[in-house]
Amino acid sequence: MSSLQALALALAIVAGIATYLFASDVWGLGVHLWAAFLSWGVFFHSGGKEESLITTITCTLYGVIFGVVCILLNANVDLGLPAPVWISIIVAVAAFLIVQTSTIHLLSVVPAVFYGFAGVAALVFLKAGTDDLLTPSLANPAVSIGLSLVLGALFGYVTEKFAGILSSE
Repeated sequence: MSSLQALALALAIVAGIATYLFASDVWGLGVHLWAAFLSWGVFFHSGGKEESLITTITCTLYGVIFGVVCILLNANVDLGLPAPVWISIIVAVAAFLIVQTSTIHLLSVVPAVFYGFAGVAALVFLKAGTDDLLTPSLANPAVSIGLSLVLGALFGYVTEKFAGILSSE
């Protein structure tokens, strides 16, 4: 089987299994398939090998941390600025710092950092709110998104290994 066919088959099988696991929440973790698919994509976009697994996890979790810091600054620091101005300044500074720190190899996949940032921001602003953002529990949006991103990267790794077994090339 060609490497492309092997990857297609491996991805179909692993994606089906992952979807079942996330949809049925067999782990009881409250994880999010959409976030897992983000990091799964980053894994392959970054090369799809062991090194990609490491950078995908570190970069997406780094983004989650940036997202939490920005959300907390927005919610807890009042400089008397209009809300859209204040959050714009916070995000601009974060974006600058994210790109500046990309010179560190483990933080070098800038899109992955933004995906982690966006994942936690999406969950906080669309569903969870900030109440649990500092609690060490699965109700914390940063924890559930972080776990989802790590699981997605791991599913990407499993897909790549499975495709390698299936491929005759």
